[in-house]
Amino acid sequence: MNLRKANSVLAGVILLASSLSAQAVSSEPQLLGTWVAVHRSSGGLGSMYTFLPSGKLEMSVGAIVEGWYRIEGDKLILPPATTSGKPIVTPFRVEGDTLVERETRYVRVGKATARAAPIVGVWRSESQATAASIMEQQRKAGAAVDEKTAQAMADMYNHQFHEYTRDGLIKFRLSMRTTFGSYDRRNQTFTLEAKHGGRFRLENGLLVLTLPDGKGEDRFIRANATKEELKRSGVRYGDKPAEFDPPVR
Repeated sequence: MNLRKANSVLAGVILLASSLSAQAVSSEPQLLGTWVAVHRSSGGLGSMYTFLPSGKLEMSVGAIVEGWYRIEGDKLILPPATTSGKPIVTPFRVEGDTLVERETRYVRVGKATARAAPIVGVWRSESQATAASIMEQQRKAGAAVDEKTAQAMADMYNHQFHEYTRDGLIKFRLSMRTTFGSYDRRNQTFTLEAKHGGRFRLENGLLVLTLPDGKGEDRFIRANATKEELKRSGVRYGDKPAEFDPPVR
């Protein structure tokens, strides 16, 4: 094979590989949905990306926390609040689509999971905050806020959810700030606020985002990932690995 023909064949192979890669991403249904950061701050803060149909993208910064839970009779056992503390024990009960933890009431989001414990599912606070209620609460605490700030605080409060999974995890999500943008599945690029963006790819079940300068990458896992998937991804809070199983008694 002469050099010219070899170069032509090589160019064709590269073009075909590039085309197949782009087609795989552009037709990949698993790209759609919400992805959460694998590496979070020590306090559980990180980024969440939601890929929507028609090339729409949302990025939120907020709390992303997963941990174990255990049920003993009418007691809900949760991880300790501090590394040196004891597990948190909370009396609870489920009444249809209402979850009561001590005196705090939550309502179910969506339908109950068939053949699962009643607590399994996504829950939000039954009482919804308003700007007025936040302003009154802050006034009593001696930290008055204006109506605009109070409304932002109310929106944040009303958009916090926690989920109990079938495989023994509690997941907490709280979006604090959302930025809108777009993505191009064929070219594997994304843009936020029409000015910031980079590239993305799917790799071993994770979403990998690359910064425009190519000097850094962030890895994300699906928000509905199972315990085993989260373990394999290497979720960390600061420099500490996440704990997904209760201590051996």
